[in-house]
Amino acid sequence: MKKNLCVALVLSKLIEEVINALAHKRLLITMRVVSFFFIFMAFSKIAYAFEIGHRVSLTERYDSNLFLTENDEKSVFSSNIEYEFQVSNETRKLSLEFSSALGYQYFSDNSIDSEYFGQGRILSSYRFDGSDKFKWILENTLLQNEIDSDGAFVPDNLRYENYFLTGPEFNFFLSESLKFNSLLTYGDERIEGEDYYIIRKKGNVSFEEKTSENTFLSLNGEIENAQAFDTAESNGRDYPLHQAVYLKYAFDSGYNNYYLAFGITSIDSTSKYYKNIFWQRRLNSYNSFSFEYLSNFNLDENDAGFNDGDRPSDNEGLEYFENSFVFRYDYLGSEWASLLELKYEDYDYLDANVYDTQYYGVEIDVNNFITQKIVINYSLDLSESDRSTTNNEQKYSLIGFGLTFRQSRNLTLELNAEHSRRYNAKELNFKNNAIYMTIAYSS
Repeated sequence: MKKNLCVALVLSKLIEEVINALAHKRLLITMRVVSFFFIFMAFSKIAYAFEIGHRVSLTERYDSNLFLTENDEKSVFSSNIEYEFQVSNETRKLSLEFSSALGYQYFSDNSIDSEYFGQGRILSSYRFDGSDKFKWILENTLLQNEIDSDGAFVPDNLRYENYFLTGPEFNFFLSESLKFNSLLTYGDERIEGEDYYIIRKKGNVSFEEKTSENTFLSLNGEIENAQAFDTAESNGRDYPLHQAVYLKYAFDSGYNNYYLAFGITSIDSTSKYYKNIFWQRRLNSYNSFSFEYLSNFNLDENDAGFNDGDRPSDNEGLEYFENSFVFRYDYLGSEWASLLELKYEDYDYLDANVYDTQYYGVEIDVNNFITQKIVINYSLDLSESDRSTTNNEQKYSLIGFGLTFRQSRNLTLELNAEHSRRYNAKELNFKNNAIYMTIAYSS
């Protein structure tokens, strides 16, 4: 009992330290404290309750155009050493997952500063009665992202983003076949160096009836509110209230799963139909495919957690109605594994003065297992988009080739080559050739 109490107290202090880092921006200090905590537990008597994983890697990389510019291309060698740490624990009441990455990046060009970097994530839930009827969730992510998604991953273009989420979840049966579910969350989203931050409150409720062995019918409701705060009060903002109510029919079996959802979604006084269709089909033990269509309003004011140079971004706090479609095909065999993914997104902004945004993307990934220790990888990524508020057309392509040697269960050597190219209507064109080698040891 005393031992469990000590663990709970240490976990409480750990969470408090992470939250303090959110306010004081002490990312690296916090990561060291967290890592020290779990290393301590690994060598203590209570370590048996935890699953722990480590990975150390060294990467040597060459880029022919590091800054991804059309003119004044700069070829640079860089070195990157990184330590990754993961730990998880599952008891009757407490579930805990933690992952972190700490590293150092060095560039051969002295005009580019070398820098330590890191990121981490804690996901925890506490079941008050030892079941999923009533539990409290907590999630905190410290993420390193690019300031300009069209730029290079260099110190001058990096920032730390902090996302904190917490709230209660309820799951219980009203009858033998009728299930009630509710999740209420409070989120705090901050960016280092920025004066503003976002407070996001979400809630959803569902009543699900099991109509047969494999079919389910549910009534669902969602509500979301967000507020932006700033040191200058005039810059604060209350975003529109997002609400959605819809019926959902789902079928779930081993080889065939699908659901159909239809209802109403709204932002303040603007309402549209909510539609969500998903189908996943397993053809045999090797082949499967799925597709999903979604039509709904979106409230991602500051593009939180969504930073991909090939996709629309920087929405400047503008609300939009989203139509998206994703098709995926998977093949998994003894000698070959492949993935094909097609994406389409359309953002219809509520502001009539803002151009709508479209995105089209194709991704292909193929692995050839030559032996148990040698794997060849081929990859292709193509996309086309007009980027957000400026209607800025952009085309992007990446072709990659990789070779992996597994010397043992713990030691691997990876050789990779990539050719990437971008055409941008605003003359942000570039082409870059990258070659890199990674040696990694994991346990």
